[in-house]
Amino acid sequence: MQSARSVLVLLASLVSASALPVHAGPSAAESSPGLANRGEGWHGQGFLYTWMANINGTQTVKGNEADLDLSFGDILDALDFVAEGRVEAMKDNRWGFYVDGTYLKLGPEAKKGPIHMRLGYKYWLWDFGGIYRAKTWETRQGKGALDLMLGGRYTSMDVELDFRNRPLPNVSGSQAWTDLVTGARVLLDLPYDWTMSLRADVGGFGIGGSSNLSAQGILVFLWRFRPSWDLAIGYRALYQDYENGRGANKFAYDATTHGPVLGIGYRF
Repeated sequence: MQSARSVLVLLASLVSASALPVHAGPSAAESSPGLANRGEGWHGQGFLYTWMANINGTQTVKGNEADLDLSFGDILDALDFVAEGRVEAMKDNRWGFYVDGTYLKLGPEAKKGPIHMRLGYKYWLWDFGGIYRAKTWETRQGKGALDLMLGGRYTSMDVELDFRNRPLPNVSGSQAWTDLVTGARVLLDLPYDWTMSLRADVGGFGIGGSSNLSAQGILVFLWRFRPSWDLAIGYRALYQDYENGRGANKFAYDATTHGPVLGIGYRF
C-alpha cells in the first residue's frame, strides 16, 4: 500500500503551472525585440509551453501523509495527456490581461506484491488576472518595463483509485480551491533580439477556503527568431500550502514544484 500511496501522492501533487511572460513588443520594423510602444489598440501573444517540473514536499490524502520526491521523469512515466497554453494582451501599452490554462491526465498502474491498481487523475490549473504597466524606461538595448499584476489561481484535482485484482472498493475524491494572487513583473530588452522577464507573486492566506500560502518566482528569456515568433526558455518555482478536512478526511498539499520551462509564442 505504500507504493499505492506514493503513486496517489504523485498524481494529487503534480502542478503544472505556466507563467510564460507575454510582452507588448514592437512591430517587425522596429529594432527593440520586446518593449517598444506598439501604439494604440490591442496587441498580444499566445504561447504553447511545457514545464519540466520536479516536486518536493509532502502530500496528505484521506489522512495519510507521504513524502514527495518526484523527478520530471517520474511524471512522464505516468503521463496520458497534457495541454498547456497562455494568452496575454495589452491595450495602448498600459492595461492588459492574461489567461493561462493547464489540463493534465495521468493513468499509471502500480504493483505491490499481489496488489495491482490503476489510478485515474485529472488536473486543471487556471491562472488569470489583470496587468497594469506602471513604468517604462529607456535602456542601452531598448526599453524596460514594470508591470503590476492582480488575479487568481484556480486549482482542481480529481483522483480515482481502482484495485484491479482485489475485491476492494474503488477510492475517489476531488479537491478544488482558488487563490487571490498579486505580483509584479520586470521586463528588459537584451541584445540580439532577446528579452528577459522576471516575475514574482504571492497569494492565498486562507481567505475564503483558499490555500494558506501560494508563492512563485519565474525567470524567462525570450528570443525573437521571426518577426512574429518567440522561443522561451526559463525556470519556474511554485510553492503551495493547502489543507482541508481533518482526521481520515484530511487533504493537504505542502510542496514546491520547480523546473525548466520551454515554450513557443506567436505575437498578434
